[in-house]
Amino acid sequence: MKKTAVILTLAALIFGCLSFTGCGKADTGEYEEMLKGMELVWYDEFEGADFDRSKWDYGYIPEEGYTGVPRKGGFWINDAVRVEGGNMIITTDYRKDGELGEGWYSGAVETVSKSDSGVLFSATYGYFEVRCKVPRTYGAWSAFWMMPVGNFRDDVPGTGTDGAEIDVFESPFYYDLFQRNTVNHAVHYDGYGENLKSAGKTGIKVRNLYDEFHTYGVEWTESYYKFYVDGVLTWTVSDKEYENKKGETVKENCISQAAEYLILSNEVVQPDVEGETAGWCGDPMKNDLNKKYEFVIDYVRVYAQK
Repeated sequence: MKKTAVILTLAALIFGCLSFTGCGKADTGEYEEMLKGMELVWYDEFEGADFDRSKWDYGYIPEEGYTGVPRKGGFWINDAVRVEGGNMIITTDYRKDGELGEGWYSGAVETVSKSDSGVLFSATYGYFEVRCKVPRTYGAWSAFWMMPVGNFRDDVPGTGTDGAEIDVFESPFYYDLFQRNTVNHAVHYDGYGENLKSAGKTGIKVRNLYDEFHTYGVEWTESYYKFYVDGVLTWTVSDKEYENKKGETVKENCISQAAEYLILSNEVVQPDVEGETAGWCGDPMKNDLNKKYEFVIDYVRVYAQK
């Protein structure tokens, strides 16, 4: 091996141990202390033969009997979701002769039912955690996120009274060699229209992201969000101000004050108006079109203050 290659390899190893969660002894003291004041109030360990329809329904299915729906750069379809071996598995694959047309098929589940039962589970404040393993995919990302019941109904700009989209984690960066093995957190509030505002944290490095299970969680109170990866605090957002994606300080309250429901999903990137693939997570056509990619979820747990 050439000297330059040896130096680069050593630098990469050193950088990894300094930067990645799960390398050496991590500082999980704040996480452990936080959980001492919590009690488990809702959970799913996915131990049955199918996912529990008293807890979850398929994502964004418009009417009973319809098995799939267009979603961003692909389709969400019921048969992409299954429970097996104590895990919920959401697959993503390319179907040339797919039921809804040629393209990428994936799926989602959420704690809102499309039947008369309505909201299956929601909460205002608490600690929300998933343990999962994400796939190596170009142009797609796995996520655990939350949405306000009513989806931004009665928006009051500059506040969290109508709720927020809380992205506990997303994994869109496999396409980028320098961002690979990283995830992000994000909060979007004031609806999806012209008042939309966002706060985000990228570059959160996770050792062996695509090969091992990791935990992602958020502690949500009336005055802050605290995000954790593998029990390590990675990002804090207060009700007084936050730093937006441009690095600017915004003095607004983006803390949701509304009940929120849970979503587990895998998305395929939406092509832009000129037909090119939007660049934030790469080109899905670089994936193996003969392979199924799996987002594997071990559990979801929700805690409330004792």
